[in-house]
Amino acid sequence: MLPQTVQSCAKLYLRCAFRRIGNKDILAVRVHLDPFYMDAHEVSNRHFQSFINATGYVTEVAAAPWWMPVRGADCRHPEGLDSSITNRLYPWGNKLNPKGQHYANLWQGEFPPHNPHNSGEDGYTKTSPVM
Repeated sequence: MLPQTVQSCAKLYLRCAFRRIGNKDILAVRVHLDPFYMDAHEVSNRHFQSFINATGYVTEVAAAPWWMPVRGADCRHPEGLDSSITNRLYPWGNKLNPKGQHYANLWQGEFPPHNPHNSGEDGYTKTSPVM
């Protein structure tokens, strides 16, 4: 039996079949999806932890052989307690585009925008797809 916090989440039943994924700016593909349930609203960390505790579910990331938990890692200590974001301009280091690559979808343009225009230098003017 799932805890009340997990049971009480409103679910949507999505009948899928074939759907187009991607957008008009990027090559879109047709994929087949089996029907599935999805929460009607975002799931909080607390609710997800309740689900994990109740079911013993292990995420694909946690089960992956390449996943290495880093003790003490958090947003201020990305490589563990002995690391720091002090003197880092970006989470990945001090260069915006290391090796000429974008590491995140960031706003490119004047900020705060008086005349909002994101140049899309990183390939996206809105949200980017999750890879």
